[in-house]
Amino acid sequence: MHAAPAVRYPVTRSYPVAVWLAGLCALELALLLAWRAASPQPAPLHAVAFGCWGLATAWVFLAWRGAAVGELGWDGQHWRWEPVRTTAHAPEGVARLHLDLQAHVLVRFVPAQGRAVWLWLERRSGRLPQWHLLRCALHAADGSAGDLVDGQAVVR
Repeated sequence: MHAAPAVRYPVTRSYPVAVWLAGLCALELALLLAWRAASPQPAPLHAVAFGCWGLATAWVFLAWRGAAVGELGWDGQHWRWEPVRTTAHAPEGVARLHLDLQAHVLVRFVPAQGRAVWLWLERRSGRLPQWHLLRCALHAADGSAGDLVDGQAVVR
């Protein structure tokens, strides 16, 4: 098997995902309102349910807002994640493909040192060749053959 060619691809917050999440939160609110109107349950129970909905909605918004933004790169041998908010050297690591929906992929990047980062990448019309190369690289080096431990590849 040939090694996948080098590629770099930008990672941004997904606005379609934000719209989908907002719609889901709105649907949950509508269901809560319908339950409240049709339910003889006491008011404190409704208050708890609406409070839980508010906390969950705030958590979803903050999680989306804090989503990783940067650039994922494959140099033909190593994966690198370069977050936008740092000037530090981009660490090498292992990128593992967890979900491939053709136009969207969910990737977990695990650096040799530090915390893992979940990345939601989307195909962009102006970057179709890079998208294809990125998916090829993710499938060719999906992390199933090995992991990076203390800078060394470890085969499982």
